[in-house]
Amino acid sequence: MLIKHTTFQKAICIDKFSSKAVIENNSALKECKESIEKVNKTFSTLCAENSIQNYMVDIYRRNLDLVQNNAAISQQIDEVLASVDRKQIDAHSKSIDAVLATQVDTQFDYSSVIDPAKIDKIVVDIKNAIDSLKLNIEKAKAFQAVETPAIELGKAGVNADRQAKSLRDSMQSNVDALDGPLAQDHFAVQIIDETLIEDFYQKDLLAAVTALRKHIVDTIGEANFEGVLKGGDDRFSLKKGKDAIDKANLTRLQSALDKIPRYIEELTEQIASAESDINNANEVPKQNADALSAELGTKYGGAFVI
Repeated sequence: MLIKHTTFQKAICIDKFSSKAVIENNSALKECKESIEKVNKTFSTLCAENSIQNYMVDIYRRNLDLVQNNAAISQQIDEVLASVDRKQIDAHSKSIDAVLATQVDTQFDYSSVIDPAKIDKIVVDIKNAIDSLKLNIEKAKAFQAVETPAIELGKAGVNADRQAKSLRDSMQSNVDALDGPLAQDHFAVQIIDETLIEDFYQKDLLAAVTALRKHIVDTIGEANFEGVLKGGDDRFSLKKGKDAIDKANLTRLQSALDKIPRYIEELTEQIASAESDINNANEVPKQNADALSAELGTKYGGAFVI
């Protein structure tokens, strides 16, 4: 026979209400006592029934199994995360970040220059900038070479992260599949709470409820009984698993590698722009000289040669 939660809850409520009822006359007093005795007898019978005891034990056992199973999965997550060398991930990530953070100044002001010697110096600076850009591209491409340590480690990090998250998802699924995880306000906890037994139940019920609690404790073990609610809100290790994955951050190297193509594209565009600057800069002295000659000629009414 399967007794639902409300069977116990109603019995407790009736007992609590009856014991505090206002008795107005002897007839009412007799009726109240009879009701209390009936409730106590029913409740004591329920506590002693095998189906009830087994049902209560099953609630605790399923929660205990989940605590232990998820703790084991959490350990698996730690092992998966530890299988990847985080120090090497840090080293490669920092090397890539350093390359990607390198900036080359490609802003050259030559629009007003007339002196060819100054233009020559600017052209040299532009060519040096192009060389620096090309060098940075080669450094970035070096991380992309097939089967380089960075590439292999990046893949390993992504795979380990995916595996760890899959394990964490299985932990969540386990909790979701549990019908009403135990908590301090759960009826199965409150009904055999030692404080409740001492302060709430009438003397006629103490033996029955105490025996029910003892049966549960003896069946699953004292340590296990106490461990069901240990760990508070994270006794199922969900937060622990997520925090471990977030802290490891094994995908950070792959994230850095994924930025390289765009970086190379940007530098290639800068090189093309700089090469265009060289062509434009070489034309500037003559253009400026012609413009100045025309301006002076107009101003003084004659032709000037610069």
